[in-house]
Amino acid sequence: MSLERERINFKEKLKFYLLTILFIILQSSVFVKYISFLDFTPDLLLILLIIYGINNPLVEGLKFAVFIGIFKDLLNSHYILLDLPLYISYILIISFAKSRITSSNQFIRTFLAFFIFSVDFSLKSLIFYIKTKQFELDKYTFLYVILNTSIFFILDKVLSKKKEINEF
Repeated sequence: MSLERERINFKEKLKFYLLTILFIILQSSVFVKYISFLDFTPDLLLILLIIYGINNPLVEGLKFAVFIGIFKDLLNSHYILLDLPLYISYILIISFAKSRITSSNQFIRTFLAFFIFSVDFSLKSLIFYIKTKQFELDKYTFLYVILNTSIFFILDKVLSKKKEINEF
């Protein structure tokens, strides 16, 4: 029975890692313009990171954060070594939140994702401001967070192995 469970866990992890590689290729290619909305491209890797962090223990989440962070830092020419520490900190936030709330409630999961997308956008805007001394806040910036949260909600429903508990 334990061997069967390990095999199922391995398949789940393999599914996430293969999906991550697909999303890395998609996000770093020219196809990204087809999934953008008002020039906002969803951060598919951050979405996967949040789903993986909610559904798995802290150590597994940290491994996944390092895997995604290294790839994303290698592919981003605007800043170096930003995503790796951010992704590790996001996994720590998720782990902290998971220990205090139920992670099977879809509303709470989506709100946690919304919070992390907001923090991610704010930190990257702050870094852009520090580098350029220009503060640009488009009227559609809130759509970036909403777009990522919506895609999270859909992917979380599809990829999550835990059953949803409706508390409302």
